[in-house]
Amino acid sequence: MAQFFPLFLLGALFGTLMDGSGSVDAIADRMTRRLGPGRAVLAVVLAGALAT
Repeated sequence: MAQFFPLFLLGALFGTLMDGSGSVDAIADRMTRRLGPGRAVLAVVLAGALAT
């Protein structure tokens, strides 16, 4: 567990930074507008890939 702690810590910090900056909302809004509600699953997968 201690070996992977820095990885988890950096992941949490990166997630907090992206959430605080509003970039996650911008990615989600753009994916929704471009793909439409009929392709919601694809939009979630692509937005997750971009956020990662």
